Amino acid sequence: MDFKLWLESEETHPFEKWHKDYTDALEREKKMRRGNQFMGVQPRPTGPGNSDELRKQQERNSIYVVRVIHIDAYTSGLHGYGDQQDVPASDPFDGAEPEIGIDAKTERRLVGRTAFICDKSGGSFHERWGKLDAYVIVNDIVDIDYYHDDTPKEDQLEYERFSPNDYRHIVKFFKFQSVKQTAEIMEEIEPHISFPVQPDEDREAYWQRVMRSVGNETPPDPSGYNPRDDYYRK
Repeated sequence: MDFKLWLESEETHPFEKWHKDYTDALEREKKMRRGNQFMGVQPRPTGPGNSDELRKQQERNSIYVVRVIHIDAYTSGLHGYGDQQDVPASDPFDGAEPEIGIDAKTERRLVGRTAFICDKSGGSFHERWGKLDAYVIVNDIVDIDYYHDDTPKEDQLEYERFSPNDYRHIVKFFKFQSVKQTAEIMEEIEPHISFPVQPDEDREAYWQRVMRSVGNETPPDPSGYNPRDDYYRK
């Protein structure tokens, strides 16, 4: 099925259905490899339902997404030398700064669409990285020529093609309602995530403040003046 033509409804998105088949195939093949290794046999996943065939099938149907929240953090410990002890890496999500990728207008536009969380966190005793992203699928919005010429620039979405290399890192699907709801889902996946709520505000007020601030960057001076130019005139 061409996912670009999919219209959102209460039904399960076809990409979510495909992903379940894909992860089921990966799990079957993992168990098969364990069994074959125990018996000394070279593992050979075959058949129409194997993960390679499913992946090739899916790659013909690109998934276009808008990234809603991005978290990327890294921590490192210390290798012990002499009489020093090894120090493990701390949780990378402690104190990590989430990056909000959409403004309030885009948030309203995406309500009800299928979304998912991609978790590429990992590491070792001495190094840990936390990579968590929330995406909303927008295939039915993306035109085959990206946008019609008469689409106003302010109504065009900043979307991207979701990498097939990350299919196996998807951990949860849901229907998008708000950035706040998405953040709460991410907190369920990684409890150490903390959004910087002020001591005197509740969560609702915090998210209202955050969404008001997104996209409100200072516009450039129409005269073309750049204060950095003064430095080079000295």
